[in-house]
Amino acid sequence: MMKPRPVPMTLLMLAVLLIASAANGQSISLDWKNSPDRTWSGSQWNSNRLQDWAVSDGQLRCINSRPHDPVRTTILLTTDCDSSRGGFAFATEIAAGWSEAREGSFGGILFGIGGQEVDHRIRSIVHDKPAADGGILAVVHPDGRVGFRNFTTGGGGGSWSIGGPLEKGRGSLLPNQVQSGDGGQGPWILRLTQTQPLTNNPESANTYRVLLTATQVKSGNLISSASLSGV
Repeated sequence: MMKPRPVPMTLLMLAVLLIASAANGQSISLDWKNSPDRTWSGSQWNSNRLQDWAVSDGQLRCINSRPHDPVRTTILLTTDCDSSRGGFAFATEIAAGWSEAREGSFGGILFGIGGQEVDHRIRSIVHDKPAADGGILAVVHPDGRVGFRNFTTGGGGGSWSIGGPLEKGRGSLLPNQVQSGDGGQGPWILRLTQTQPLTNNPESANTYRVLLTATQVKSGNLISSASLSGV
């Protein structure tokens, strides 16, 4: 069997990899180091589409680089974070090798899909285009800078899977975030932390703050961060 080859991240290509996460005092750790090479993320995941993701050399890789299929996702089915019970954090390692990446490329974590009233099987098919309840993209770009992108508004209708390239301005960076850092070469550890606001903060008690950071794997240096309130 031919081994899947890695491809450069293309226009708005997303890897939702929850390699290590912690929620409500409990933690889980997930990886593919002991998985055979295959075009399948595994039984715990729903990949959009199944044939767009492959395990190769102990890493999960998106193998579809066509602009016609913009945002690719693979979503964990076995764990759900209940924000009402407190904060949580996700962390994942994002590989380097994006020298040929197209403009607008990124990889990271998609969070805030739907709500508890939406069946998890429906939430697990979110991909391709922004739409209602699509969530927020917490991503790192090829230059190592991080940011939050809108995956809830600006879509092509009521579906997350309308075909065709993502139009300019869709999935854009959220304007109310605070970004810092100049970035740097990967690979990176991307970490997303969500906390509840302080009680004396003017924000609604039902909203949260999120912090996104990128740390270089080799040096351990923090090279970029972004924060967002009122989520």
